[in-house]
Amino acid sequence: TELNDFQRKYEANAFLTAERAQQEGNRLQKKQEELQNYAAKKEQELAAKQMELNGQLRDTIVAQLTIFNQTKGYQIIFSNTMGDNILLSNPAYDITAEFLEVLNKNYSSSK
Repeated sequence: TELNDFQRKYEANAFLTAERAQQEGNRLQKKQEELQNYAAKKEQELAAKQMELNGQLRDTIVAQLTIFNQTKGYQIIFSNTMGDNILLSNPAYDITAEFLEVLNKNYSSSK
C-alpha cells in the first residue's frame, strides 16, 4: 500500500522536492528489505520446525513399529515414502562397519 501511495504521489509530482521523494523512496526500499529478511527468517524457522516435527514423527513410527514387530518377527520393514527406504531392520543385516573397513582400506591404498 505504501509503495502504491508513493508511486501515485511521485507520478502526480506531489512531493515538495526531489530530495523528499528520494528520502521516501529510500525509506520504502529499506522497509522492503526488512520485510524480505523477515520472510526469509520465518521460512528458515518453518523449515527447521518442519524438520523437527518430521524427525519426531519418524521416531514415533519406528518406536511403534518396534513394538508391533515384537509379535510379528519381520526382519525388514520397508517404507513407501520418499526419503526413507527402511524403517526397521534386524541389526544383523547392518553391514555399515564391514563396508567402512573396505572403504577405509581402499582409501588408504589409493594414496
